Amino acid sequence: MEMTNNGKLTNGNGSTNTTMDRIIAGLFLIYFAPLMAAVALLIKFDSRGPVLDRCKRRDETGRMVVDLTFRTMTAELAQRGVASRVMEI
Repeated sequence: MEMTNNGKLTNGNGSTNTTMDRIIAGLFLIYFAPLMAAVALLIKFDSRGPVLDRCKRRDETGRMVVDLTFRTMTAELAQRGVASRVMEI
């Protein structure tokens, strides 16, 4: 494996090594799954509504992808269009 100019690892023929990326991402997902489950339970017990928020974004190739994040405001405020407060440091 060698590093290219844009910082991606490649194997000998120049293709991006996505297999290693997926293995590492899967290991991180398994490692942090208990923490994510605890956060999901806390959100569910705190208020009604969905735990995850879906956001459609475009990736670097222009394809639409769905981004799943934990909800940061109550469902009632999201329906009224009230933005969540941002803490400034």
